[in-house]
Amino acid sequence: MSLIRRLMAKISQSSAPAEPTGVAGPTSDNHRPAPDAGALASQTQTGAAALLTHLCQTRQLLEVKLEGETLSYQSMIVAVDAARGLLWLDELTPGAPLLNDAHWLIISHQRQGEVLTLRLPVVAGPSQGRSAIATVLPEHADYRPRRAWSRFGLPGAQMKAKVRAVGNEPQFGKILNLSAGGMRLALTGNQLGYMRRDALLPLCQFQLSGGLRINCQARVKSARIARTPFRHTQVSLEFTDILPSDRAALDRQLHRLEQLNQVSDADSAQAA
Repeated sequence: MSLIRRLMAKISQSSAPAEPTGVAGPTSDNHRPAPDAGALASQTQTGAAALLTHLCQTRQLLEVKLEGETLSYQSMIVAVDAARGLLWLDELTPGAPLLNDAHWLIISHQRQGEVLTLRLPVVAGPSQGRSAIATVLPEHADYRPRRAWSRFGLPGAQMKAKVRAVGNEPQFGKILNLSAGGMRLALTGNQLGYMRRDALLPLCQFQLSGGLRINCQARVKSARIARTPFRHTQVSLEFTDILPSDRAALDRQLHRLEQLNQVSDADSAQAA
């Protein structure tokens, strides 16, 4: 939060308008001025800034969600402010929600079977006279292959997985969702020290209700702290050395469970 406060202080103390020049005003394509290309070109941009500037200049539509919510919105990048470490987004449509510095945005863009996903904190939401949204400019941004396997939620289920990070004792976590390619897991407390991105977990074990038992290694794809309903670490894992026969069996069983859940939901709706 100290980073966000410093960025907000920069915005409030700057003599320039809070919104970058040339991006205020209506969101119609016929009225929205283009970003200041000269200012963008004057900045030495590499990595994330260069990629995001390209998305800005080519006016690519982005999908935006508020973290923890299911509704999705559309937006575009209106400016990349490398000097202040800010990424400016157009207002969210349709039905722009009220935003403040307590919100995080999940931003994604797809191209040719790959997806760019960013999780960014809001530094300043829209206000009177300013329609753009300021977020922190990320240090890294890259496209990755879209998930090859369907991921299934496990409503009502209390499935556990046993995992172990290098240098740590085995621990159990609740499986939040699962696919033949990986899972999202909730571990008690703060595990970020062990669950760093790309860290290899030499132990990953779990068993489905039908008796299928999976024993493999996994790699951490992302991890973050969540505070509801209790403080825990949510970790996304990718299975690395799972046997092809086990992967196929896991995919079949997950589809079967999904079908059973759909039938159960339909029966409950008819009974109601």
